[in-house]
Formats: sequence, structure tokens, C-alpha cells
Amino acid sequence: MSYSFSVRAPTKNGADLAVTHRLIDVLSGQPKHEADIPDVKVAAAAFIRLLPEPAEDEEVVVTMHGSVGWRMDQTITSASVSISAQVMKKAPVTAR
Repeated sequence: MSYSFSVRAPTKNGADLAVTHRLIDVLSGQPKHEADIPDVKVAAAAFIRLLPEPAEDEEVVVTMHGSVGWRMDQTITSASVSISAQVMKKAPVTAR
């Protein structure tokens, strides 16, 4: 089972909260991630903490990809996560 998402927020706290909500969504649709989500959340928070607070024209962007694999007896045999956290210029707002 795998997941992939990105979140954007105007503050580090907002980014951390957005990641938490997305991980809850992952867990609700893929219960097997109960094994890795707690540690993934801690890791994401650590990367976010490394960043400075964004300036007025910037935002925090966090991109995450993760997966777990298991045998027929439900024993997890693989796990991976990729976390990118950065401060960047705010995305332009487009009219609809």
C-alpha cells in the first residue's frame, strides 16, 4: 500500500497540521499504515522544524511518499518514506 501527497501552508505549524490531516486520511483508507504513520508523522515534523518561518510572500511546502508491504500472514516486510520540506514563494492564485 502506498500514498503520495503535497501540502502548502503559510506557517510551519500550519504545514505540520496539514500533514497530520493528510496522514489521517491515508490511515482511514489504508489501515495497514497504522504500523508506520506514527513514525512518519514524527519524521515530517522534524523536517518542518528545520525550516525558518516563511516570509509574507512565502509558504511551507511538504511532499511525502510512503509505502508498506507485507506477507500473507500480515507481517510487514518492507517500509519506505520520502519527505521533502521547503520554504518557497507562494503559488500564484489562479482565477476560475
